[in-house]
Amino acid sequence: MKKQILTKQKGNRGITLIALVITIIVLLILAGISIATLTGENGVLTKANTAKRNTEKASVEEQVQLAVLGSYDTNGRLNIDKIKEELRKIQGTVTITDTNGGFPITVTVDEESFIINENGKVEPVGQNPTVDQSSIKITLKDGGEIPSDGVEEGIELKIIFTASMEDGTITNVAPGTLQSGQISYTTTGTEKEVTFKITGKVGNNFYEATYKVALKEYYKKTEFEAEDIKNAPNTFYGAEVTEYTCPSDGVSKWRIFYADSSNIYLIADDYIDSTKAPNGQGENVIYKNSDYKLSFNNVYKDYTGSEWILGTHMDANGKVVENSLAKKWLNKYFNYTLDEGSTYPNRTSTNTNIRAVAYMMDTKQWNIYAGEQAEYAIGGPPIEMYCESYNQTHLASNISCDETGTNGYNYSNESGLSSDCDEIYMKPYNSKATAMWLASPSNGLAGDLVYVNYYGYFGSYLYSHNGPGLRPLVCLKSDVQLKKTGDRVYAIQ
Repeated sequence: MKKQILTKQKGNRGITLIALVITIIVLLILAGISIATLTGENGVLTKANTAKRNTEKASVEEQVQLAVLGSYDTNGRLNIDKIKEELRKIQGTVTITDTNGGFPITVTVDEESFIINENGKVEPVGQNPTVDQSSIKITLKDGGEIPSDGVEEGIELKIIFTASMEDGTITNVAPGTLQSGQISYTTTGTEKEVTFKITGKVGNNFYEATYKVALKEYYKKTEFEAEDIKNAPNTFYGAEVTEYTCPSDGVSKWRIFYADSSNIYLIADDYIDSTKAPNGQGENVIYKNSDYKLSFNNVYKDYTGSEWILGTHMDANGKVVENSLAKKWLNKYFNYTLDEGSTYPNRTSTNTNIRAVAYMMDTKQWNIYAGEQAEYAIGGPPIEMYCESYNQTHLASNISCDETGTNGYNYSNESGLSSDCDEIYMKPYNSKATAMWLASPSNGLAGDLVYVNYYGYFGSYLYSHNGPGLRPLVCLKSDVQLKKTGDRVYAIQ
């Protein structure tokens, strides 16, 4: 009897271990479902937060639109200052930015940002299509890698990148093709920049954005400024320059002679005819020994010398201007003193040679060769510029003009000069003249100017000698660039 009672008690102890495990599993599943329902991407809490954010965003957008509506003037135009004033009245932290004091205006209220354009349209910033910067890839048309030095103009390139839109989808792009948000476009081979118009859709509303992809760095450089030319003299010096126009027809071809960090200098390819040389400021004409062999017998009389070159005058409009815009190229001469700086004999010189140089440096008279693209023109390169240009293209050269004397420049070219670089430094023996005048006085005599002859040596003659001729020099404006159009041929841009 007692044994039977004990057996019955064992049978009533509760659920089995298997049943407990099953119960726990069911509870875990139910808990997972509940958590997912509450916090998942489409969960109750997520939807509630999204709805709350959308409500707050809509509320802020409505307040921004009201601020815009209250900012029209009596002529029906939006007053930008009034808009800013009204926007600052919105509750919350308000930040306003504009484009140089104009439209579009970007306003951020707490964490919600909107753009207001000049027509009063208000658009949420977050609803504009965006580009994944890391996805941009530019290759050859066939997908090959672009060479490190770039490709020639005319070679087509392929642009690929991905665009997306918050809470929406990308629907269209121009130019190019669109597939699953990825944009693909093949260039014409001449475009240096491509502007894409990307369209996206949120709900029933469409939004647009533009995105620019720069391509200039992928092509071999064809446009060059002064600094580029300065850094590669052997590539550029002597090259022909086209599309340069000036009032005088005395020069049929121009070549690159020199460049510093700011300006490019051109020289006439050959000597000019006496009829194409300007008169002096006193209307004296250049002396003609032959059509191209010119000297300064009379024209120097129109100038007083150093003080004139360093001085100024009043132009026709009553503006004070410099007599010579090129005087910096005589720095070594003007700064030479016998007594280490207490007097300046070369700043007051009236020697015949510096008076002849004044004619060559008279940028007002030589402006017949200064077109719209030029800052000034003069009668020929000064020896300081000549030496710099030549030494840059001939690294083993020892020509110099480092020392000056009372009368002018001392010079040295013991090794002689070469006629390469398309003859910008010297013309051959059978040219129209036997030497080229340089716009610098010689220290030899008070009447001597420096020249460089067809043998390749510096020398100096009296102003009346009948051998040298003039090749005008032009300083281009600092913003002028050259575009390569052929082998050693560049066009003014």
